Amino acid sequence: MHKQAGYTLIEVMIVMSIMLSVFPLIFMKISDIREHEVIQQFEGNIEELMYLAQMTALAREHYITIHFNTHAHFVTVDSSVNGNKIERIAIPQGITVASGTHTLKVSFNRQGNIDQAGTLFISSKHYRYQFTFLLGQGRFYVEAK
Repeated sequence: MHKQAGYTLIEVMIVMSIMLSVFPLIFMKISDIREHEVIQQFEGNIEELMYLAQMTALAREHYITIHFNTHAHFVTVDSSVNGNKIERIAIPQGITVASGTHTLKVSFNRQGNIDQAGTLFISSKHYRYQFTFLLGQGRFYVEAK
């Protein structure tokens, strides 16, 4: 008999079945990481918009409003003086913005204070952030839920 340095069909099938069962887990984890990065970046962008709106309201001494347009999938920062759009960003696909006890419109007055206390939620399939707006001095904080 000749010795052959090869693999048997059973050995190849075992290796292939292990690989086929592990690969989907790797791809699921990669998509989960991507989703987390997208929502985390969007949450950071919203925080920056809040600070931009507050500083603009203080500097220009008039109302600045942040509108969350969930139907058109964008967020705008508008001036009350002539309705100029100061900033506009897109809401990424797969991200939803929902009102809690606050409307989908956040306004800062001339002193930089938020006009209405409440909560807003930004969520994706697996992650959720809660924005809590406090009355007085325009303070807010963000929690991962």
